[in-house]
Amino acid sequence: MGPELLKCERSPGHSLIDIVETVSKTWNVEPNALFGRDRHKTVAACRADVWEHLRAVGWSYPQIGKAFGRDHSTILQVLT
Repeated sequence: MGPELLKCERSPGHSLIDIVETVSKTWNVEPNALFGRDRHKTVAACRADVWEHLRAVGWSYPQIGKAFGRDHSTILQVLT
């Protein structure tokens, strides 16, 4: 994962790592699990929560998809 994915230029201070760590602690899920293909209910809900936070700080669907190894349409489907 490159540095361009770690911070959103439009929202300085909201790094991907910070959001993933904060949300995963809330859900009691390992941060690395969010980047995998696990579809367990808790992991999937935590992942969707992270994606919602990223959208709230200005990340686009393609940016989120790239960071998580998914197509932007997957992100769009989960969040709408």
